[in-house]
Order: sequence, then structure tokens, then C-alpha cells
Amino acid sequence: MTMGEDMNDIVRLPKDVLDEISWMPQHPDEIFNTTIFTLISIEKALMEWNKEDKK
Repeated sequence: MTMGEDMNDIVRLPKDVLDEISWMPQHPDEIFNTTIFTLISIEKALMEWNKEDKK
């Protein structure tokens, strides 16, 4: 797997997550929390990806 393919997988993830939650009726705080959770998940994935890249 090349570097570009890894990045595409990471970029594709939040779009899918946001598409799934966008149709669900949610309180603004829930949308905010879900968005923050998604961003934290992406950050963790990037950190893991960077660790593997350095090995």
C-alpha cells in the first residue's frame, strides 16, 4: 500500500461518517460531539499512521 492510498482511506472515513449522521435528527450538541469525536478519531489514525511510517 502506498502513502497516497493510506491518506485516501483516512480522508474517506469522515465523509462516510458525516453522511450517515447528517440525516439523523440530532440536537446541535449531539452534532458537535459527533463531529469532535470524528476529528479526534482522524487525529488518532494520523498519529498511528505516522508512527508506522517512522518504523
